[in-house]
Amino acid sequence: MNKLQLLALFKMGRFFVLVAGLIAYALDLSMAYHYLGFLEPFKAIIGIIILISATLAAHYANEYVDVDTDSLTRRTWFSGGSGVLPSKIFNF
Repeated sequence: MNKLQLLALFKMGRFFVLVAGLIAYALDLSMAYHYLGFLEPFKAIIGIIILISATLAAHYANEYVDVDTDSLTRRTWFSGGSGVLPSKIFNF
């Protein structure tokens, strides 16, 4: 995998949205700790891995499904895709 492909995967992962999900997860963990008085680190780490994997899988799938629509819309941080596939500069 070359640098251009890694950059494409990073952009398609929508880092900003991923970070927003991680912030929400951190809030959930803090609420769980507040109510339970403890956290199980192994389960918290597994939860983060599942969250990141599911979010990235959804973003990558969405990029391919919406490539036609995304090429016609104005992109924002939260909508319109990453713009990687419509640009056609990243050929896999």
